[in-house]
Parts: sequence; structure tokens; C-alpha cells
Amino acid sequence: MTSKIDHVTRLMAIAEGCFLSMPPSMARASILDIATTYNGIGPSWAPQWLRDALTGWLSLFQPAALIHDYHYSMIDPKTDWAEDEREIADWEFFQNCRKLTAIEYPIWDVTCWPLRAAHEYQAFCAWRAVRRLGKYSIGGDR
Repeated sequence: MTSKIDHVTRLMAIAEGCFLSMPPSMARASILDIATTYNGIGPSWAPQWLRDALTGWLSLFQPAALIHDYHYSMIDPKTDWAEDEREIADWEFFQNCRKLTAIEYPIWDVTCWPLRAAHEYQAFCAWRAVRRLGKYSIGGDR
């Protein structure tokens, strides 16, 4: 668990350093609370090998996924506004992924354009996936 806490601490530092959008309660939460909600990239119900593969493939987006997992853990699926909250969390995830892409591959560096385009497409695909499959992951049952 210590290595996971160290990893989550690094991801939080990146998220805060990049000024990623996050729920206000996340900034006040303990690293241990945040670490318990984070499962890498991929739905909580997916097998570990798949989440490991997605986390490796989309490694640039790990800080955004950390925030997204925390946001999902706060959603009560029994409420009438759960779908609205999920939509907000998913859009926040997409925008955070795009921000991480823009920081990693600046628009002024022409040599980065192909990688930037590829990561923008990955961000879009990841956002479409959470929109379609995220409804099976909301709530604190990670």
C-alpha cells in the first residue's frame, strides 16, 4: 500500500501543479482516502490485467484518472442527480486529459504535433468510454 500511496502522492502533485480541475473536497482529502478510490485507468469492474494495460497505454492521463475515480466515488447512484454528476465528472476528466496533453506537447512545438494529435484522440476515446461504461462504476464500491 505504501507504493500506491507514493504513486498517488506523485499524481496529486502533478494534478495540482498542472492546475487540473478537481472537486473542492479532494484538495482537503487525505492521500489515504484518495488512494483508496484510485484503481488506475479503467472501470472498477474490469479485470486487473486490463486496467494495468490501459493505465500503461494512457499513462499521461493518470492524474486525470485519479481525479475522475475520486469524483465517481462521491456519486450516490441512488440520487436523481447521479447521472448529472457523472456527466460533470466525465467532462472534467476529458478537459483534464486535454490539459495534460497540451502541457506535454505544446502547440508551438511543430515536432510534437503528431503526438499531440494522437493524445487528443486518446483523450476523446477515453471520454467516450467513460460516458458509455461509467454508469456501472459510480458509487463508493471500488
